[in-house]
Amino acid sequence: MMRTADNLRHAANLVDVFPDAAVTAREAIGLIMKPPVVEGDDE
Repeated sequence: MMRTADNLRHAANLVDVFPDAAVTAREAIGLIMKPPVVEGDDE
């Protein structure tokens, strides 16, 4: 999961070239990076 999130972060930084994909990547990061994958809930 951590590796996938890291790859999605790279895709999210391509907002100038692929704006729709960047938005989707950021949404996906939010969906997968929550407990139990990461400790706590800082939202």
